[in-house]
Amino acid sequence: MSEEALWIQARENLGPFGRFVRVENRVDVGFPDVLYTLGGTKGPRTGLIELKHEAAMANPVLLSILTLEQVLWHEAWIKAGGRSYFLCQFGRGYYLFGGWDARRLFERDIPADHAPLISLACDPFRFPTNAIIRELRR
Repeated sequence: MSEEALWIQARENLGPFGRFVRVENRVDVGFPDVLYTLGGTKGPRTGLIELKHEAAMANPVLLSILTLEQVLWHEAWIKAGGRSYFLCQFGRGYYLFGGWDARRLFERDIPADHAPLISLACDPFRFPTNAIIRELRR
């Protein structure tokens, strides 16, 4: 698996619920990988998602390619009232962290047993579409 494969899974599984667009942005350093918008009973929800793939879960949680620029971007976005997430795949498990967790992820300050495993809502070998959509619509 790779980040590109995670993107293909996310696009195929989440796409029917809204609009998910991969963004390649060389102008704004740290800009997340995916822009999304979803309709819902609370009105539209729009935000950004950083995709991360690791071969296995470490304890504490380790995102080996998370940069300080990405952390600073998420912190500024959240402070301005925006919504952002990290969709991470560790082996066959899927985790969704809020952008507000960026600094803690960078500093390896989240124990593995406190990570928000969203695949508990379904078969851990399948993409947890419903759990992700529910969180993005909150």
